Amino acid sequence: MYLASVDMNCISNMFEMSQIQELSCWITNSYGSKEEIRKRLDYIVFMLHFLQEDTFTPREIQDAVELLKGLGEVLE
Repeated sequence: MYLASVDMNCISNMFEMSQIQELSCWITNSYGSKEEIRKRLDYIVFMLHFLQEDTFTPREIQDAVELLKGLGEVLE
């Protein structure tokens, strides 16, 4: 696993409660569970370590970009 565990007290200090609730809804609606988004984020980190031409399909890269864009929109 590439992602480190996160202290929830740290998160609650960084974000407003409405952002946390919106993020939770977005994760559930878009990915089904926090475990699934964690797996996908781990995969994105893995991809970035090995990103070379013809390593991943354009669809895999587009999926990774969409996840990061969605996360950014929720955290605005």
